[in-house]
Amino acid sequence: MSDGKCGIHSYGNIDQKKINIILEALRKSGATITGNNPWDVNTNSNGVKLRGSWVSQTSTLSIIVTDKNFYVPCKMIWDKIDSLIGNL
Repeated sequence: MSDGKCGIHSYGNIDQKKINIILEALRKSGATITGNNPWDVNTNSNGVKLRGSWVSQTSTLSIIVTDKNFYVPCKMIWDKIDSLIGNL
């Protein structure tokens, strides 16, 4: 997995149930999701597009930002993702 536009963030202790919750929350927020591990996510907000990859053996989800509008800071994207995943 490349570093994308904002590096890679990895999250541990992510099981299948949490993956399903994350994907459903993204869909409910208006995101378009293609693929099935890895997932490509178009958030349909500020040009932000993500790619998520999950390794079930290690319960690790890795996310990269594949695209974003120039005015959107990486920190803002990661703060939002970190908060959402931290609340699972």
